Amino acid sequence: MTRAIRIAEASRVFLRISVICFTFTDQLHYYKHGEKFMKLINEFPKGPAGSFSNATCILAGTNTLIYSIASDPKKNVVFLAILDKIFIYHNFSIHRHTSKELLTQHTSKSAALGQIAFDFVSSNLYWCDSMLNWIAMKPAYKFSITNYKVIVQKDLLQPEGLALDPEDRLMFFSDNEPNARIAKSSLDGKNRVTIVYKGLSRVLTLTVDTAGDKLYWSDFSRETLESSNYDGLERKVIRRENHVAVSGLVYYQGQNLLEGDVKVFSSEQIEEPSNCTKDIGKSFKDFGPLGMEASTLAEQNDIKVIDLIFDWIANLLGWIEPRLSSIRSFSVNSQITDTIYSSLQNPESLTVDPYTGELYWIVGAPEKSIVRGSWTRNAPKVLISAANINSPRSLQFDVTSQRLYWLEHTFIKSSKANGSDIKSHINTKGAKKIFAYKGYFVWINEDDLHFHIANTSQAEYTLPTLQNPRDAAVFDSSLQDDKRETFNKQ
Repeated sequence: MTRAIRIAEASRVFLRISVICFTFTDQLHYYKHGEKFMKLINEFPKGPAGSFSNATCILAGTNTLIYSIASDPKKNVVFLAILDKIFIYHNFSIHRHTSKELLTQHTSKSAALGQIAFDFVSSNLYWCDSMLNWIAMKPAYKFSITNYKVIVQKDLLQPEGLALDPEDRLMFFSDNEPNARIAKSSLDGKNRVTIVYKGLSRVLTLTVDTAGDKLYWSDFSRETLESSNYDGLERKVIRRENHVAVSGLVYYQGQNLLEGDVKVFSSEQIEEPSNCTKDIGKSFKDFGPLGMEASTLAEQNDIKVIDLIFDWIANLLGWIEPRLSSIRSFSVNSQITDTIYSSLQNPESLTVDPYTGELYWIVGAPEKSIVRGSWTRNAPKVLISAANINSPRSLQFDVTSQRLYWLEHTFIKSSKANGSDIKSHINTKGAKKIFAYKGYFVWINEDDLHFHIANTSQAEYTLPTLQNPRDAAVFDSSLQDDKRETFNKQ
């Protein structure tokens, strides 16, 4: 199932929501402040040239200042936070263009901004109250003035953004005073911990990708759309909305849009998708999931490029340009290409330790050494000199064992990251490319991939591949955890 992020625009003059989006089965809904109707995007285009199929639903009998919207697709129910009340819309249908009068579901809230969220596992409704300084919940389908519970109140001064992962029993919320921060807790408000607290201004809305365990938020004042893991790590700015303050955000799991598409919605326009990549000038391609669509990340015209690597923490691509004897980088975030090292001595076989940002490569001809540098251009240092190594090739840093591996003639050898503790492992009998993966040695030999359990004498496994394969790489997200030491601010 492909996924996309949808965002709704808001007025920059008033600190309130102008347009709200939410998901409902295969539809995306938004509401324009000041008018008594709700727009429904019930069919998404299959490409940039396609059009959106819209419908209109008239809302009758309510004050139309909507702060937040949530939905229960299984029961065709929409919840709307309007001023100091939460309303419920039963039997919602795209074929009904005028609603019956909305029913009041809850009244014990202030008229201040605050996001609402629905727990589809327990059928509870949650909301932030930024004037009463609490987060509360109640059974979604029972109306009672007193039948609600405040679950988070201590040390809250302005809670506004709220998102739930009902399957993992997690709640995420923002508190924007005195210093904006995002916290995580269990659904009962316990086990609370701050996960993001630097570089925030005013987070009005949160949403989660429950399948990928990703948190997304919009910063109203900084005009950014950002994301992180559930623990606050691997934070990145997905896009900056210059002069557009985003106040409504939903992660949409649909079927017609490619993963990674980001769209901005207002009542007047719908912008074209951006995959957060652009052309900058041989080219590097990002094919997305299952190779559905390729986009150009960077181009190097008339220049031979070898040994492409990716640092998933720094979000940097790196490569060697043999003709210039240089190591270069491309930032996926800033879209900037830079030279890290130049005038090297025949560099080859570039690899990286993402946890430290240290680079490793082989230099020299005919005598070769293994050298260490860094993205920050620390002076290159010879780790293993030509006197202690014999024509190494196919260098790789393994994040699991924290060791360097390489081919020396037909043998796989390794060392610690500082070049010590050199070991000889197994005779590959002619491998072209090797790497270590979760306790296995893997190498390409003729048309096959060979797997051998490291540090054992067990027989290897052989997997036929393509004819005359040149290279192989591992895609395993479990290897890409950010294990750098962090601390939580309560």
